[in-house]
Amino acid sequence: SSAASDVYKRQGVESVIKEVSKEFKKKGWQVWVICSNEGKKLKEKETVNGIKIIRYDMPKVKKRGEWPKKHEEVIEKKLKQLKESFDLVIVEQPIFLRPFKKRYGKEKVIYHANSCFSEYYQLLKKLGVEVEKEKERYFMEVEKNELKDIKVVVFSKTLKKQLEKYADVKAEVVLPGVDLKRFKPDKNKEKRVVFVGRNSIEKNIQAIIRIAEKIKGEVMIVGSKVENEKVMSFAETDKPEKYIRKAKVFVLPSVYESFGLVLLEALASGVPCVAFKPDGKNIITASDEIIKQGKTGFLVKDEEEMAEKINLLLADDKLWKKMSLEARKEAEKYSWENYVEKILELKPPKVSVVISVYNAEKHIEETLKSILNQSFRDIEVVIINDGSTDKTADKIISMMKKDKRIRLINLEKNCGKSYALNKN
Repeated sequence: SSAASDVYKRQGVESVIKEVSKEFKKKGWQVWVICSNEGKKLKEKETVNGIKIIRYDMPKVKKRGEWPKKHEEVIEKKLKQLKESFDLVIVEQPIFLRPFKKRYGKEKVIYHANSCFSEYYQLLKKLGVEVEKEKERYFMEVEKNELKDIKVVVFSKTLKKQLEKYADVKAEVVLPGVDLKRFKPDKNKEKRVVFVGRNSIEKNIQAIIRIAEKIKGEVMIVGSKVENEKVMSFAETDKPEKYIRKAKVFVLPSVYESFGLVLLEALASGVPCVAFKPDGKNIITASDEIIKQGKTGFLVKDEEEMAEKINLLLADDKLWKKMSLEARKEAEKYSWENYVEKILELKPPKVSVVISVYNAEKHIEETLKSILNQSFRDIEVVIINDGSTDKTADKIISMMKKDKRIRLINLEKNCGKSYALNKN
């Protein structure tokens, strides 16, 4: 679920939806994407590469404060019209949480958090931005009340800490992937620095403009048109790779980023990155989780050092080549296939097999293998160790390391099979 109309052209969250959908499709899943139809520009229903896309019209709102409730009502109506049953729902935007939990049950919903709204709005106010009170109130209320009873995943440790601090939510870090075929090194590099992203205050594009005259090479901004003779700029594009691959340096001056997928895309393209070093106060990003200092790029303290490191990479070919190779190697560690595998591990199984064992060290391994090797694999095996005094528990723990579908409950003393199964 996403609030963006065209998930196959836009970047950011939409890019994530596209890649994750492709991986689920490869694994034999039927995939549906439900999103808004901003401006009614696109078809209400269509199938792209075997993935069904359903769009709903944005609600008409007379007063600002009506927006959240009206939006949720429209989503609920669309879900009723679909009459579909889903085994797993991945929510990318908080506006979808209540409708999907209500329709399909909280057990099936996994929320992929793209930001911590409490932290984000706090930073915007610090930057002097006037925020919409109604939206702020809604998003923070959803964040604090709707995440506690569902599984929450994030791309970074930074965002995990924010959600734990402000919303008391236990999130799991599941690293994203990057399209290594789409974003790949180009031998014909230009002496150019590139930034890709929208022109919003947290992206801090003005920092690029301020240092542009100090850069000994071309400076390019992609995805945001700015009127400034010091830089080249291009409006929104669905092919950022053609600009990133040609550059020698990628710069990200953001003051807030929950992760920064574009950094991964630059690294995959063999382009060293330069970004501000997060300090948890004025720079709240996960850049230090992606860029390896001095190996795949530089984390800098201010604009002066940013210009200095960019010029160093533009001038020193030996250093640049070394970092370019390291950048690609680092990006190859990330995989959308691994991301989907992790998500599936969080999904509740269709079948739970519950068995009670007592002093079963001689045959427990054979029993578990027989259950786990069935052609139907969407199961969990819950083993109640009924106070065994031999090595039963050790053997189960050893198998748990090999197969995450096994769960173990240890009883302190032998209570009998009937009690063990009914009580647990």
